[in-house]
Amino acid sequence: MAMAKRKNRIHAANLINSDRLSDVYALLRDEEWHGTREIVHACDVCAVNTIIAELRDNGLRIETRCVGQGRYEYRLAALVVKKKTTDEAA
Repeated sequence: MAMAKRKNRIHAANLINSDRLSDVYALLRDEEWHGTREIVHACDVCAVNTIIAELRDNGLRIETRCVGQGRYEYRLAALVVKKKTTDEAA
């Protein structure tokens, strides 16, 4: 049985329906730089890089910078949020 070809997209949660995405978005709304550790502690989340990818998939422009070996910071660069269609939200 052949497997269906996978699209190059993640299965991102919808920003409107996800508390973890909403919490990180609320932190980043000040458009200042926030480190991974700060985001983990302030929002009580794990896998910050995955959350950032999901926020990007929701239409947010988030910048990333490396501030040391394996240490990253993120900031919201634009407050434009695209709305997902019903098909995308499923």
